[in-house]
Amino acid sequence: MKKYLLSFVTFNLIVALVVLLGQYLGGPAVVSPLVWKMYVFFIVLTLMGRSLEEVGLRRDPNNIVPYFFAAMGLRFMMSIAFFALFVFKVGVEGQVFTLNFFILYLSYSGFDIYCLLANLRRILTSEDNKRDENDRNLRR
Repeated sequence: MKKYLLSFVTFNLIVALVVLLGQYLGGPAVVSPLVWKMYVFFIVLTLMGRSLEEVGLRRDPNNIVPYFFAAMGLRFMMSIAFFALFVFKVGVEGQVFTLNFFILYLSYSGFDIYCLLANLRRILTSEDNKRDENDRNLRR
């Protein structure tokens, strides 16, 4: 979990720097004034999804994929609700807000997929090591 948190903090700092750079260079024509609300929203969603994945890791470390897909489904549904709320109720400017929203959505989804692949690699490596050890024991 410590490795994940370090990666998560690093990723969030990079995203924040990119947003600040966009605000500095492009202003409101490039970055929506609501981008920081979206940023916090995706941080909270990612942490909620990771909590769900941690439950799966504790219950069955070799079967994290259903928990990962549940977290992705939660992110998708909550994102649709967030987007609809701001577009239809608040009445934000459509193009800039939409572009910023989907860039953040895809960035955080990509981060989750990267973390899943790292976990799967670790799980598969440990399973291969166990299989190799079992094979050596059978040969003896």
